[in-house]
Amino acid sequence: MTTRITVAILLITWTIIIVCFSAAYLTARETLLAMLDDTLTARAFATLDYHMHPRESVDTLIPPGDSYVIRGNGNDVRRFTGEVAPSLQPVVTNRKFEKHPDGQRYRTLTVALAPAGVKHPEPEPMTITYTRPAEQFEQLTDYLIAVLSTLGMFCGLATGWVALKVSRHALLPLTRTAETIAAIDEKKLSQRIDEHKLPVELVPMTKRLNELLERLERVFSQRKQFLADAAHELRTPTAALLTTLEVSLRRQRDQRALQETIESALLDARLLRRLVDKLMEQARSDHALDRPVFEELDLAALLRNCLATVEPVASEKSVTVAAEIPEQMRFNTQRDRFQSIALNLLTNAIEYNRAGGTVELKCALVDGQGLSLSVRDSGQGISEEALPHVFEPFFRADRQKQGDTEHLGLGLFLVQSHIRALGGQCQIESKAGEGTTVHVQLPAVEVTNSKAATQAAVATAG
Repeated sequence: MTTRITVAILLITWTIIIVCFSAAYLTARETLLAMLDDTLTARAFATLDYHMHPRESVDTLIPPGDSYVIRGNGNDVRRFTGEVAPSLQPVVTNRKFEKHPDGQRYRTLTVALAPAGVKHPEPEPMTITYTRPAEQFEQLTDYLIAVLSTLGMFCGLATGWVALKVSRHALLPLTRTAETIAAIDEKKLSQRIDEHKLPVELVPMTKRLNELLERLERVFSQRKQFLADAAHELRTPTAALLTTLEVSLRRQRDQRALQETIESALLDARLLRRLVDKLMEQARSDHALDRPVFEELDLAALLRNCLATVEPVASEKSVTVAAEIPEQMRFNTQRDRFQSIALNLLTNAIEYNRAGGTVELKCALVDGQGLSLSVRDSGQGISEEALPHVFEPFFRADRQKQGDTEHLGLGLFLVQSHIRALGGQCQIESKAGEGTTVHVQLPAVEVTNSKAATQAAVATAG
């Protein structure tokens, strides 16, 4: 970036120098040329005056190297008497540079005689062409070019050096910030960039970087906590399974005792499988799939299948499930994610409900806003203290229940992961003893391919 800034300053400086020095050169050249022409004009007029009023010698009027030619009718040199001279005045008709056969350049000026006192006089057929070498003029202009070029080169180099120093000094805070960022790793995510040491122009960028570091720190902390909780949850059924098998092998057992041991081990193994399946589902929800995942689905049919899946569990707990959905509802989404959201919400609403309770499912398309899904139950509800933590992995509000191996505390965590991956939002309203309502909002995604859909959803979620 230092090089780019230096080059940009140099280009601007050189442009200004070239424009200004060109203007200075042209102005000086025109001034010198005007002075030369004035001199030639004065000498031409003096020469005409001599020929109109002859004197002893004209040599004193003509410097060495100058020459002149006076032409009249028939190209004869004419002379005026004293009576004719006052009625005529000289007029400059031509100025130009000429190159003679000897290779030298000359400045030539032509003066014609015109009657005096006439508004638009016609020149008399008599002219004087005065010529002198242009060597001195060209030496002056060459010297002027050399001086201006030298000054321009010096100014350009000086500007480049100053621009390099200034750009390096101006970018020094940014370089130090880059070094600070490079030194931050997963063990130093709590470190922040001091925005007070940076120029005002870099403060917004520094704030965004600090916000990014804060999000990274929070994500890493959540990930560490998730891994610790997962290890703890896996350790309990694993330890129980190992203990059961080790105790059963210490002595000879009859068939009945052996069957009880196997059944206990099978319960622990099933719990492990359920836990691993949930963890795998969560891991998949963190990544956008490469295969086509967004497709136009009939969500009404998909929701009816979900209701049929949870119906046996609802009947066992004497919970009535009611649904308010249209006959057909076409929507672009990911089948697996949406199905997991619906099943987890319905399962939680049934599992944490009271006997004889109700569960209401509502889903509808919202014009210009996407899709709205809500699940309300008449269960035990969630306390105000536990409500902010319900989306945390392995969190269970009713932790005092011992031996609760049915609920892993991953349902709402997975729901939140899927909803974020789809670019939506989730809100929970609950009151202890009265029930819970979960509101889900998913944005409409217009896509032509699955990869674009995934990118759009991830961008919306971010």
